[in-house]
Amino acid sequence: MLELVGLGVVLTIALAAIAGPLIVEAVPHAPSEEPYAPPSPANLLGTDDIGHDVLVKLVEGARTSMIIGVSAAVITTLIGLLVGVVAGYYHGGLVDEALSALIDVFLVIPPLPLMIVLAAYLKPSIWNVVLVIGLLWWPGTARVIRARVMQLRRAEFIEYLRCLGASDAYVLVKHVIPNVVELALARFILAVPHAI
Repeated sequence: MLELVGLGVVLTIALAAIAGPLIVEAVPHAPSEEPYAPPSPANLLGTDDIGHDVLVKLVEGARTSMIIGVSAAVITTLIGLLVGVVAGYYHGGLVDEALSALIDVFLVIPPLPLMIVLAAYLKPSIWNVVLVIGLLWWPGTARVIRARVMQLRRAEFIEYLRCLGASDAYVLVKHVIPNVVELALARFILAVPHAI
């Protein structure tokens, strides 16, 4: 029961964020001279310290947060999935060593100070923030997916496919990636609030 309540709250916030401009146009809001005004017909949730409507700011903030969270999580998950699958499938080889070294380098770099430095040099933009977050937070996803692919690589059905002459591309696309999609989805769901 609590899961359904939580899902309802999340879906309500997500719908409010997606339909933000429609909600802002539909709800009554007017600039107020009075800071911290209580809720009223003109401002349904009252006003903030400079007289702006709290409901409008809440909807606009939710929309921006959802755009950043989902977009950065997509980038993080796709990079992590690609690197993890390739490194895990070619475990023990030169490709795995190179990709594992790259993962280790990104894991050692503290992301927050680097994000602050990059934000100082890039133009202020939501998409620059999304890009920086997405490019810095993929190593955890890659590490988890690599471990899972290393297990799958030793599975009997993969060995049978290799014996039948299936190419690496076929095995990866048709059998390995579908078996790690649920893990990638779980990592995506964890990455959204982390990015926000």
